[in-house]
Amino acid sequence: MASRKAMATEEQQRKPKRAECTEEQLQEALESVNSGTLRVNKAAAVFHIPRRTLRNHLKTGSTVRKICRQTYLTVAEENELRERILRMCDIGILLTAILLR
Repeated sequence: MASRKAMATEEQQRKPKRAECTEEQLQEALESVNSGTLRVNKAAAVFHIPRRTLRNHLKTGSTVRKICRQTYLTVAEENELRERILRMCDIGILLTAILLR
């Protein structure tokens, strides 16, 4: 069984899940694939872009990298929900997932 310290160093050494490519790299890779200069796998390796990311951008035709996901609640709705949760905690009501929905 590995020690906690060894597990912590393993977690630090893992690659990030999000692609670390720039929009310029993505644009160049898309152009090289669309022009027929490189195939998808080769372009992904040359420009250091995950193959699946490159295929997704080719499929959608999008050249813009979206960093975060779209939010479900507006800022006003989030603030209202936060205030409601805090009020319920102040009066002693235990919160469950059903109450939050």
